[in-house]
Amino acid sequence: MPDKKDAQILSRIVFYCEEAIKCVTEIEGDIDKFKSGQTKYSVSFLIQNIGELTKLLSDSFVDETKEKIPWRQIRVMRNMFAHTYEKMSLDKIFETAVNDIPVLKSFCEKYLKENS
Repeated sequence: MPDKKDAQILSRIVFYCEEAIKCVTEIEGDIDKFKSGQTKYSVSFLIQNIGELTKLLSDSFVDETKEKIPWRQIRVMRNMFAHTYEKMSLDKIFETAVNDIPVLKSFCEKYLKENS
């Protein structure tokens, strides 16, 4: 069972995932709209915040769940947003938002439900 702090962090991650999913939904999942509009900045900010939150998860939780969620890669992506944003691929950011964020949201929700 996650401790209270981990549960709070997972809840915040779910919130940011929901917001990123809304952003992609608003542009109807169109990568060209993503690249040309403000959505890329909103989604990037949300993904960066998710990465920041993962740094606060307990080591025991990360170890317990690392086979299901690539916490280390999420943190690496956060660092890329923070330090080399201009070099990041918009295709990769879009792919993360469309493919990975829903998986992360689902995992966090399921984990919270099963372990509350």
